[in-house]
This record gives sequence, structure tokens and C-alpha cells, in this order.
Amino acid sequence: MSVLLLVLLINLPIVHGSWMRWRVERSGHDVTAPLVGHDVLGSRDDPEYYVAFRYTKDFDPDQRAWPAQVDKATYDEDVAARTVDVRVLPGHPAAYTVDGQVTGSLGLVITLVADLALAVMVLLAWRFRGKLRPQLRAVAI
Repeated sequence: MSVLLLVLLINLPIVHGSWMRWRVERSGHDVTAPLVGHDVLGSRDDPEYYVAFRYTKDFDPDQRAWPAQVDKATYDEDVAARTVDVRVLPGHPAAYTVDGQVTGSLGLVITLVADLALAVMVLLAWRFRGKLRPQLRAVAI
């Protein structure tokens, strides 16, 4: 039972993120949001381009700024137009994708390594299950 709980805890973030991306692709609305900030981070050899946008009040009543990492061409277009093209899930302003968004695979790699480590621990525990427990002996006094 505890192994199943660990599997659930390890894989839940990836599963939830994939499900939300699918929902955004399927049921999201395309909006043009005003650009509220932009920045280039990282080294000169490997720059990372970030934009920040704000939805209209009907999508986000709190009027928070939402960030996204984008490619250079999209960054240049967004900065010139002072707008960002976003696909957002109505009622869930944190569920969005930006045109030209750059995504990484670090979360997937970490999840797969954790799954592999858990599988190795389960196999080792199964393989040595009898040798790890001390045997009780009845001794006559």
C-alpha cells in the first residue's frame, strides 16, 4: 500500500500537468493579453527570453502578472506589439499556454529517475525479503 502511495506522489505532478495542458488545448480560449514585462536572462551564449502578461478582469479578477518563457522570435514580436497571444482555460487563469512558449523536460526526467529508484528499491526488498528479517528461535532453558 505504501509503495502505491509513493508511486502516486511521484507521478501526480506530471499527470496533472499533462491533463491541464490537454484541457487548455481542447477547451481553452485564445486571447491577446497586454505585455506587462519582459526580460532576457541567462548567459550571452544561451539566453532565455521571458514575457509577463496580464489577463482582462473577466479571465483573472485578481489581475496578476503571469510569466512565460518564449523563443527569441516570439519575444521580439511580443515586445514590438506590446501584446502576448495566450490560450487560457476559462475559470483557471493559471492554466495557459503562450504562443512560442519554451518548455523543458526536467520535470519528466526527475519523475522517471524517481520511478526507477523506487522500482529498484522494491525489487531489492522483494529479492532479499527473507534475509532481512531476523529469525526467532525457541531455546529451552
